[in-house]
Amino acid sequence: LGVGYSQCNESNWQEYYPNMEGCYLPDADLSGEDLAGADLSYAILVGADLYGANLQGADLSFANLEGANLEWAWLEDADLWGANLQGTDLSSAFCWGAFFVGVHLEGTNFEGAQLAYSYFDVNSDTYDDVSYEAGATSGDLNLDGIDNVLDVVILVNNILNP
Repeated sequence: LGVGYSQCNESNWQEYYPNMEGCYLPDADLSGEDLAGADLSYAILVGADLYGANLQGADLSFANLEGANLEWAWLEDADLWGANLQGTDLSSAFCWGAFFVGVHLEGTNFEGAQLAYSYFDVNSDTYDDVSYEAGATSGDLNLDGIDNVLDVVILVNNILNP
């Protein structure tokens, strides 16, 4: 399938799963669907309803999800590199380990979303935005400017007491 053209659409996407690169699915009702591991890179999902969909490990790089409903969606380890998430509803979505690099997030709703271990680098400067804005540029977990045993103690404590 070419990136600019795809015969994959709302009426036949099941035939293409998991190779759904470039699928044309605007306003599609994919609520509750199991799309785990799907290649949805470059897919057009503008206004799609993905409420409660399983997108675990899915490749959504450069997908257009503007205005899509991803409430309660399972996005663990999903790759959203360069995706358009403007106005997307990700409330209560499970996004552990999701990869948000170079994404468009204007108007995106993350209320109640589980974002642990997610990587946000919206400005593509190679630093995780959340950690960098807190002052960390390395493994300096207590932000004292030094990588030392205190950082290891914090890491172990975080692992043992999540």
